[in-house]
Amino acid sequence: MLVQHVLPEFNSPAGHLRAKFIKSQLILLFLFVIGVDIRLRAWVAGQYAHINFSDQNNFRKALHSIVSGLRDPDLPVRVDSVFALRSFVEACKDLSEIRPILPQLLDEFFKLMNEVENEDLVFTLETIVDKFGEEMAPYALGLCQNLAAAFWRCMNTAEADDEADDPGCSRMLTTDGQEVFEEVLEIVSSMTLFSPTISKEMWSLWPLMIEALAEWAIDFFPNILVPLDNYISRGTTHFLASREPDYQQSLWKMISSIIMADRNLEDSDIEPAPKLIEMVFQNCKGQVDQWVEPYMIITVEQLRRTE
Repeated sequence: MLVQHVLPEFNSPAGHLRAKFIKSQLILLFLFVIGVDIRLRAWVAGQYAHINFSDQNNFRKALHSIVSGLRDPDLPVRVDSVFALRSFVEACKDLSEIRPILPQLLDEFFKLMNEVENEDLVFTLETIVDKFGEEMAPYALGLCQNLAAAFWRCMNTAEADDEADDPGCSRMLTTDGQEVFEEVLEIVSSMTLFSPTISKEMWSLWPLMIEALAEWAIDFFPNILVPLDNYISRGTTHFLASREPDYQQSLWKMISSIIMADRNLEDSDIEPAPKLIEMVFQNCKGQVDQWVEPYMIITVEQLRRTE
C-alpha cells in the first residue's frame, strides 16, 4: 500500500497535498499497518522510515522523494521534508545512499535556514552529523557559519530594539542568555585562548561575567574560570594596566564576596576562587604584591570557617 498508494502522491501538483503526504498520510498508513492507536500519530511522525522494506529500491524511492521535497517550490513541503528526512537518515543502514548527495543536501538545509526558524532543521542536521561523523569535516566551516547566522537572526528578531553596536556575546552573558550561558562561555574560552591577541571587544565581556558570577551564576564558576584564566594569562599587560575598568579591583570584589559570603555556599561553589587567586599570582609575579595580604586574609578566614 505504501508503494502503490502513497509514494506517487509526492508528485501531486497540489503543494498542500505533497506536504500532507510527506507529514501525515504516510504516517497514518504506517499506523494502520502496525495497528498503533491513531492518537499517537504525531509522536511517530516520520517513523515509517524504519519499516523493513522487502525491496530496498522502495526505501531508496521514498528517501529520494523526501530529498526532492527539500527543493519543492512550496515552503510547507520543504519544512515537512526536513522532519521526515531525519527518520530516514536514522534508519539508513547504508550511508552510500546519502553520501553522494550530502553536499547538495546541506546546501538545501542552509537555504531553508535562511527562510524559516524551525528546530526540526537543527535536529535533522544533528542526526546527519552524528551519522557521518568525521566525514562532515569538509562541511564543518559552512555548517558553523550558517548555524551561527541563524542563531543571531533569531536573537536579533527577539530583541530588535537592542543597540546595534552591542558586542556579539554580551546579551548571552546576562540573565537573558541563561539557556545558552554554558555554550557562550565555551565560545569565549576558545576565542580568548586561540586568538592572536584578546581584543577590546572581548575584554568588554569581562565585567559581564564578573557581574553574572556575583549575582546569579555561581553554579557556572568552573566554566567562567576558564576564560578568566585566559584573560589573565594571555592578556596580562592589559589586565594589570587598565584602570577603567579596573580588572584587578573587580576580580577582588567578586572573589572576596564569594569567599566571605554569608549565604550558604557549598565548598564546590567556592573551590574555583582560590584557583583564580593562584592564577593571578602565577602570571603577575612581582606586579601584584599589594594584593597578597588581602587575599591571604580572606583565605585564612575561610579556612577558619571550614574548621
